[in-house]
This record gives sequence, structure tokens and C-alpha cells, in this order.
Amino acid sequence: MPEYFSGETIGMWERVMDCGWNVRHGSSRSSSRDTAFLAAAGIALLLAGASNVLAAGSGSSAAHDMADRFARSGGDAGSALQPAAPVKAPAGKSTSAQAQKPAAKADDLKSYEDELLARARAEAEARARDDLAAGEAKARAKLEQRLARERAGETRRLSERLRTIREERRARTAREAEDARAKAMAEELAKTEAEARLAAGKREQERIAAEKADAEAKARAKAEAELREKGAAEHARAVLRERQRHLAERIEGYKAARTAEIAAAAAAERAALPAGPTTTVAHAPTVVESAPAVTEVGSLPVVAAKQAASHTDLRDVTVLLVMDAGSRGIRRWNKNADPMLCVGGSCYVSRGADVPAEQMSRGKAFGPGVALGKRAGACSNHLGCVFRHVDLGSTREWLQPVDLRILRHDRRESKLVTADPTCAITAGRLSCDRAIDGGTWRAWIVPEHIARRAGAAALEAALERELAPHHDMASHSNR
Repeated sequence: MPEYFSGETIGMWERVMDCGWNVRHGSSRSSSRDTAFLAAAGIALLLAGASNVLAAGSGSSAAHDMADRFARSGGDAGSALQPAAPVKAPAGKSTSAQAQKPAAKADDLKSYEDELLARARAEAEARARDDLAAGEAKARAKLEQRLARERAGETRRLSERLRTIREERRARTAREAEDARAKAMAEELAKTEAEARLAAGKREQERIAAEKADAEAKARAKAEAELREKGAAEHARAVLRERQRHLAERIEGYKAARTAEIAAAAAAERAALPAGPTTTVAHAPTVVESAPAVTEVGSLPVVAAKQAASHTDLRDVTVLLVMDAGSRGIRRWNKNADPMLCVGGSCYVSRGADVPAEQMSRGKAFGPGVALGKRAGACSNHLGCVFRHVDLGSTREWLQPVDLRILRHDRRESKLVTADPTCAITAGRLSCDRAIDGGTWRAWIVPEHIARRAGAAALEAALERELAPHHDMASHSNR
């Protein structure tokens, strides 16, 4: 090694060569930064060597040879730094001639060194760019590989996550479907149980209602039976009282007739006795008030004077009544009626076809004594009824039939009525042409003297055979 390369320069050059070796052989510790450092260090060493050559004024040919070798070797630092063999001066030439050349050679050397330095710098820059591009390409390839691996890993993770999410979703859907089925089954079971409980409660209510209705029906039937029995007893007692009265009147008539016969016989005996001289005892005449003449029409005894007066009195009538059975309350089961007749301010309860009807005020008629006591009298539980000796009050009066019930009575339509002058008895049968039609009832207003002549049997026959069939026909035609 020439002396113009100091030990420090040689050490630096060895480090530069080591770096260049590492760069050339692809050491893992090298990089583009190392490459640039190598080029800069090489150039600096070359400049330092050249400066030493110029300062020493000798060895220029050696530096020139080193640069030439460096240029020929393509920038090989190892070959360029090898010292050139010393050049011997040609024999015969003087030292003075050699002393005249340094200035020109120094200029040539400087330009050459500049050129060499430029070439080295360009080659170093090109090599650095190439190394940088290769490193960038390698780093890009590594980065792309790493990104590809990361993308592949991320894709796998996403796929696994997506599969996990799908499995969780399917499991959740299955659980929800199972929960929905269980809920639907529970709701259906609860609904079935509720319906069963409701049906059982309804059946129990129906049973209780049926038992209650049966009990009420039995109670009503019992009460009606008791009322009927009571009414029948009252009617029987009334009939018995009337018969007793009739019998008493007949007995009184018989007594009066017998007394009159006895008195007549005694008077005839006294008249047949001869008059003697003896003193005659004057017997006081027995005065017997004769009973009024009694005629019997049917079973009704009446006074002859009243009979004569009734022929001209049209206010005293007998009413033959036929009613439709009601459809409310107790009449839904008992298709009968308990007729009561209201005329003007009075009401009448029948006591039979041969006895005058019982007259009472409206307040008494609609009171509890009638509703819970005597009821309709002889006409209880009958759709047809005969009311004897009904006083119209005047020749025209309002007539209203009433069906007696326990609480609310069934008041029928009122009609303005008069005695029917067309009523007559033909061959023992009673008939009237002017029937009163109240929709749900039908009536004949028979003058009392005609009813007295007809008798109780004819009145009942006319009620059943004449009036009732015509009312049924009229009711069916209206429906």
C-alpha cells in the first residue's frame, strides 16, 4: 500500500469494502441506506487519496492508474484501491523534464478525477436507485404477501365468524320457533281450560236456573192449586149460601101458603056454624101477610115486580166473555185465564151462571184480597166466563176485561158497550148478533131479562158453543 494512504484511510476503506461485500452478497443487515453510505464513503476516500497525491506532488501516476482501474473495473472498489506498481522513468530523460510535466498532469488528473468522480457518483446513484427499487419491490412483495396472508387470515376469520353467526342465528331461530310452539300450546291449553271452565260454569248456571225455574213453577203451581182450592171452596160456600137462601125463601113461601090455607079453612068453618042465641065469642081474625109471588127461572128466584121492571131496564145485563190466554209471566206455562170484568167505576167477579156476580170497587178489585184470595171466583182458570146482573150505570158504558195475575194484571182493551137488543132465545138456544170484539176478547151483552128466561144452562151452552168458536175463528183470521 503506498504511503499516501494513511492508516486511518485504509481502515475506513476496509470498512467500506466490508459494507460493499455485504451489500453485494445480499447480507440481511444491508439496506438502501447502507448502499448510499457505501457510495458516499468510496467517493470520500477517492477524494482524500487524490488530495494526498496532489499535496505530495508525487505518485500521480499511481493515482491515475488507480482511477483508471477503478473506471475499467466498473467501480469495483476492491480493485480500484489496489496500489499500482511504481512507474520507472525512462532512461536518458532528465529530472527537469519530469519536473515540467506535473502542472499539466495535475490539470489532466483533476479533470479525469472529476470525470471519474462523476462517473462513480452516477454509477453509485444508479446502483443505489436499483438497489432501492429492488428493495422496494422486495418489500412490496413481502408486504403484498403479508397482506395476502392477512387477508386470507381475515377472510378465514370472517368466514368462521359468519358461520358462527349463522349457526347462532339458526339456533336462535330454532329456540324462538320452539318457544313460539310452546307458547301457542300453552295458550291453546289455557284457552281450552278456560272454555271448559266457562262451559262448566254455564252448565252449572243452567242447572241452577232450571232448578230455580222448576222450584218457581212448582211453587206457582202449588199456589195456583191452593188458590183454586180456595176459590172452589169460596164458590162452594157461596153456592151453598145461595141455595140456603133459596131454600129459606121457599120455606117461607110454603109457610105463608100453609098459613093462608089454614086461615081460609078456619074462616070457612066459622061461616058454616049456625048462629045461636048464646053469646058468640068473636074471634080476632088472623092476619097473615102473604109472601110475594115468587117465580123460578132456572134456579134464580126473583120477585115478580122486579121481573116486570127488568123488561124495560136495559142497564141490568149479563155479560158472556171469552178471552185469549196471555203470553207473559205465568201465562207462558199456564194457558188459561182468571177473568174479571170492570165496568165504569166498578169491577165484577163471577159467582156462576145462576148467581149475580160480586160487585166491588176498583181499589178493592185490584187489591191483594182478590189477587191472592178469591181470584176470579167461579171463573178461575177459565178462558170463558158468565157475569150475571152487571150494572152498566147508563145505557152506554166502558167495559174492560182483566186477566188476574199475581203481581201485574193483564188489562185488555176497553170498549164502549150497550145492551144488545138482538139477543133472543130460539128453540131453547140463546143467540146475539152484535158481539163486542176487543181483539184479545169477545163478549155478548145480554139484557138480564133475556138471560133470566134463557137460564144458566143456556147461557153456558151459548158461551161454549156460540161465542167461543166465533172468537177462535176471528183470532186465527187476525193472525
